[in-house]
Amino acid sequence: MARILLTGALGHLGTAVARELAGAGHALTCVDRLAPAGDPPGTFARDDLSDVGRLAGLMKGMDAVVHCAAIATLHAAPEETVFSTNVTTTANMLLAAERSGIGRFVYASSQSALGFAYAPRVVPPDRLPVDETHPCRPVEGYGLSKRVGEQLCEMVSARSAMATVALRFPVIWSHERFKAHTRKRLDDPVQAAKSQWAYVDLRDAATGCRLAAEIRLAHLHRVINIGTDRPFELADAAATLRTAYGDVEGLAAVAASGGPVFDASRASAELGFRPRWRWTRAGVEAA
Repeated sequence: MARILLTGALGHLGTAVARELAGAGHALTCVDRLAPAGDPPGTFARDDLSDVGRLAGLMKGMDAVVHCAAIATLHAAPEETVFSTNVTTTANMLLAAERSGIGRFVYASSQSALGFAYAPRVVPPDRLPVDETHPCRPVEGYGLSKRVGEQLCEMVSARSAMATVALRFPVIWSHERFKAHTRKRLDDPVQAAKSQWAYVDLRDAATGCRLAAEIRLAHLHRVINIGTDRPFELADAAATLRTAYGDVEGLAAVAASGGPVFDASRASAELGFRPRWRWTRAGVEAA
């Protein structure tokens, strides 16, 4: 059992992560800027993550931090607010964790850090599949905030003994909203190509956060993609990929394998992550 502080505990991802961590027997402190409507697992602290000293106090005695709090979309606030809020709160959390001697920090990053998902047009990747070594070229404030958050993790790990893991999530889908999620993707093939036909079930995303908080990695800082082992509704893969991206390196191999365009094999190899849920247009099934 570990003592874990979770931020954004009342959000879309955070709520699922709280259930996952508590279900695994960890002693949980949930933090959010809003007051809970019910009783979240463990103990609860209301905080807007604006003060490093106060955060260091909350982290006293903790073994790990899982930082899910963020403005998760450009539609929720002006771009400059999204960027400044996400970067500042992540910096505050990392500095407080460093000051408190936290051993491990898990950061909920995003596929948007790569720069494809919110680009004004489909931008072909340099190569396929898109793994964690692919260059990042964010073109908007949300994706840039997530990339800067990854760099802040790397900076703090480089100067301290704190291990940091940045998990890059594609769109996170909850099975309760199956029709809304899938309809939006099926109705927008351009966005599907921008997102590399990637997604992850909310329950699997929560498992990824738990594994990152539990498993000791060989690297002090690591970026890890979290996603499924199959793309969502990528029909006639070779032709569809070629139409979207041109003759990009690795296309034929990805199309022949039927595997993901957004590669999460590092999560499998280093975290033991296995997606439990696979989505099709017909429903959600066990993977």
